[in-house]
Amino acid sequence: MSANIKIIKRLMAIAVLTLIATICVNINIETGIIALNTFVLSNNIALTLFGGICTGVVVVLAEKIYKYYLDKNTTKCFLYNTMMMLYSDYYYTHRDIDELLKNRNLIVPKNLFSYRMPTMQSRLGGIANTDYCIFKKKDKFMFVHNDFTQNKFIKLKDQLEQYIYFQIAYTEMEMKQVMGVENANKNIYEVLNVLDGFAKEAMGILNQYLDALQKDSPKKFKWSQNRETINSSYLGLYNSGNVDEFLKRNLNKVD
Repeated sequence: MSANIKIIKRLMAIAVLTLIATICVNINIETGIIALNTFVLSNNIALTLFGGICTGVVVVLAEKIYKYYLDKNTTKCFLYNTMMMLYSDYYYTHRDIDELLKNRNLIVPKNLFSYRMPTMQSRLGGIANTDYCIFKKKDKFMFVHNDFTQNKFIKLKDQLEQYIYFQIAYTEMEMKQVMGVENANKNIYEVLNVLDGFAKEAMGILNQYLDALQKDSPKKFKWSQNRETINSSYLGLYNSGNVDEFLKRNLNKVD
């Protein structure tokens, strides 16, 4: 979007300059201040030339402005949907960890984060690499987005990379269990507690971002309602069903 804005500004400058030149030539035709009647250049040629350039630039400018508004709306929708999905990832991560911390009789899955982390990293990177720039320099949402990409993104990216310590702790736990070490799973719960703190902090950051986007476009984005939907859709770490239920639902669909 920033490149499109630069093009629009340059086209506006060219349009203004050629319009001024066209007006000056027209005045010169009426007053005859400067005699332009050579074989190469005349008042009529200059008027046609500058007028044609001005008209062409205005047409291109109108197309660029239209594209700018389309890109602006498309970018906002992308940011909202991606950020909302990322928030849901963090929320479900937090709820999974919270369930394990509250009920230590539950088996800690070895792949607790492995299937979700690549998607979260991809979404986070997609948001950070999105160029959102508008003409209004004091736009509140643009400030929030730039603050996220320049500051908060780095923090969240670093925290996501530290989820690897769960795998390290899990491997250490398995080794200690093989050796018969007492309380072998102590570190795994301490690591989960730290990672839960990361998830809750990230949720707060994303919530502020989505609140700002909702305030910027209240008719288009309903974050308050969407957040409630996300919060109420969590089924539980082991409540999504079992293999027998899955087979019962789907075996008759297989040819």
